[in-house]
Amino acid sequence: MKTLNLHGLVIDSDDAWFYNLLEIENINAKSVEEFLAEANGEDVKLSIDSRGGSVTSGSSIYTMLMNYQGKITAEVTGLCASIASVIMLAAEHIAVSPAASIVIHNVWSVNQGDYRDMAKQSETLKEMSSSIAKMYAKRMGCSLDEAQAAMDEETFYSADQAVEAGIADEKLFEETKASLQMMASIEPMFSSEKIAKLKNFMMAQIKNETNNMQEVKLDSEQYQGLTDRLDQIISFENSETDDPEATKANNSADKPLKNQLFKFG
Repeated sequence: MKTLNLHGLVIDSDDAWFYNLLEIENINAKSVEEFLAEANGEDVKLSIDSRGGSVTSGSSIYTMLMNYQGKITAEVTGLCASIASVIMLAAEHIAVSPAASIVIHNVWSVNQGDYRDMAKQSETLKEMSSSIAKMYAKRMGCSLDEAQAAMDEETFYSADQAVEAGIADEKLFEETKASLQMMASIEPMFSSEKIAKLKNFMMAQIKNETNNMQEVKLDSEQYQGLTDRLDQIISFENSETDDPEATKANNSADKPLKNQLFKFG
């Protein structure tokens, strides 16, 4: 999988040389086109941190991503606003970092002229905003009016709100990492896993005892001390597991050692 970093403003390709000269991160259709050509159908992950920019350039990028043969996924790592959130919609799966946000609002522009020019521009902006609202509505599974209302309000979605609204699929890093056994010692220690394996081996030997074995009998105090120590070590690893069967399988209380025979040698 290749990662396409969409960081910075969405700009027209003709202006990219200026931003690149000043070493300012930018997103433009030409660079995206070159990236996708090199990816050549390989799965692509979009890493998005952008406050938006040019609607026309953003529309071109969205179209290229939609026509791409490989799978497109997206991760919102910071801010994904305005036309950047439209580009995001080209992804099949959208994940949002816990502190990131998605912002949707109406299209806007700067214009000059008389009332007729302004009225015409207003209608153009309204139509463009409505077209984008349809894209949001389709992604979020809501009505066009609901999507347009959210754009009218310039809605900010946190990671949780984005998932709840349906504009994103997942909040990143929700899975709890497996607990690790931590220790501080100048001498090596056997892991709980290896000790558990040893215990299981010992129990197997008990079941397969032979006439040549040397018998070692434990009194009640020795038995209690041994089982307590084994359970103490093994329970360190299993104490946080959610699988009661796994815990039961490794609990020596279910496999009493009292008056059992051990084979040595």
